[in-house]
Amino acid sequence: MTDEIFTNFIQAWADEHKIINKCNEGFWQCFENYKTEVPKKFSEVFPNEKNGVSIVLEKICFCLGYYIKYDERPTVQVDFCIFLEDSEIGWYREIYFTDGEFVDEFFVIE
Repeated sequence: MTDEIFTNFIQAWADEHKIINKCNEGFWQCFENYKTEVPKKFSEVFPNEKNGVSIVLEKICFCLGYYIKYDERPTVQVDFCIFLEDSEIGWYREIYFTDGEFVDEFFVIE
């Protein structure tokens, strides 16, 4: 399979399963959970709440043999950089099975 064919396959998969929209919604849900679960840390990192916060798609990866064994099935990992104004402050990742089923997520502030 050529790079172009594989790229088109991954892009079609993401479009079919509306992955970017799902990840965007998932990020903001994690953001709200972080606000509720760790309010002091949240207010230190995000003094203006959502103002100036954005995410940017970094990569979409097809993964075999991922270090966390998700039923020994291949997964697709979607990574975003988290920005506050112009500074990268962390990352957000969602993991899916190839059928589009959501598997896991990570919300990391560095």
